[in-house]
Parts: sequence; C-alpha cells; structure tokens
Amino acid sequence: MKAPPRVVALVESLHPDAVKLAQELFTAPAYQLLLSPAQNWRESAHAIVMRTGSLTREDIEAAKCLQVVGKQGVGLDKVDLSAAKEQGVIIRNTPGINATAVAELVVAHIFAVARQIVDIGVRQRNGSVFQRHQCSELQITGKTIGIVGMGAIGKTVARMLHHGFGCTIFAYDPFLADDAWSDVPHTRAQTVQEMLPLLDVLTLHVPLADGTRNLISMTEFKAMKQSCILINHSRGEHKHKTHYR
Repeated sequence: MKAPPRVVALVESLHPDAVKLAQELFTAPAYQLLLSPAQNWRESAHAIVMRTGSLTREDIEAAKCLQVVGKQGVGLDKVDLSAAKEQGVIIRNTPGINATAVAELVVAHIFAVARQIVDIGVRQRNGSVFQRHQCSELQITGKTIGIVGMGAIGKTVARMLHHGFGCTIFAYDPFLADDAWSDVPHTRAQTVQEMLPLLDVLTLHVPLADGTRNLISMTEFKAMKQSCILINHSRGEHKHKTHYR
C-alpha cells in the first residue's frame, strides 16, 4: 500500500519562477502541491512556504500535520517560534538571500535623504520655484557610516559604501567574533552609543527581539549629530515610536 502524498502548501503569492520551481520539485505521487495562496492549508499541509505573513500559535496548533515551515527572507518575528518548538515544527529561513537587494535600497535611501531627492521631486511636480542654495548638498563620499548588525545585509552595505564611496565604517554586533568582517575595513564598536557622535549615517540591520526593540530612543537621538541620517530597513519597532515623533 502506497503512502499518501506529502502536502506542500504555498500560502502566499510567490514569484512565478518560485512557483515553477516548486512544481518541478514537489511532484506526484510523492507530493501534492497546493498553489498560492493556498486555502485551508491547516487541514492537511505537512510543509508550507511563506514570505511576509504571520504564523501564529493558533495556526500552528490547528495545523496537526505541519512539520516544516520554509520562510523566505531573514526575519522570523511574525512566526511564533515558541509554539513551533512545542509542536515540533521545524522553521527554516533564508538568511543572505536578499542581502544585495536590501543593501542597494539602503544606499539609495541614504542618497535620497542626503540630496533631498524625494522632496525636490515633489516640489518640482507641484510647480514650486526654488534656488539651488535651498537644496541639501550633503555628499556621502568619505563620510562616516555606523552599521548596527553585522549580518549579510549589514556587511553588503559596508562593502558598497566603503569600496564605492570611500566611507569610514563603524560596526556594532555583540554576537559576532571580532574578526567577522576581516575582508571589510571597519572599526568595531563595543556599544551603539560610543559611535553615535561620530556618524554621518546610522543604518540598522538587526532582527526584532527583546534586546533590539526600541533600540533607538531619545537618548540615542540626542547623542547623534543633528545632521545624522538614520536608515532603518529592519523593523519599525527598533525606533521608539513616541520619541521618534
């Protein structure tokens, strides 16, 4: 008697290439593939593939067959890891897969803020008249950059800004060895606070956890230069919402 197929569900919309790959990998009779966005996956799925949605305790406890979760990207703050551990569900993410894409966006946003690109574009479309001296001319070349979080994304940002624009890099990560960035020239900070007064740009690349929630509050803002640019491409909760306002 043949074993029933293992059910794999794509619970969110994925790129067509990803769907095609899943169709090639999970074929009958060994597998049954539920295409995105799969409905009622909790009733039968042994494995699911997700992107940016949430996986709650209620989801995990209701999915009696669930064994494996594949999460595109790095962040797992929307997945109830405690419930997954209790139910024996394996969680797998894909650290580093989007490092270049995110790093390019970070660099783009640094220049957008430094040169007021969005503001100038809006004013031009609205027909406003302004003089060149009214526009910011902050150059990023040679500036001092602080990076919190020395994972794949932070490292890629550091490499782009140092090698591409001659920036001086300060980096902070309490969990990595001192030689973690041996191929990227930088100064390793022992705390976030010690590097803040030196920075022209601060960019955050850390997961959301108890130790990183409200990482940037009024205390940190006061320690920065008034002109310092803050870029947060991690999670909004890293900034203290009340203090940020």
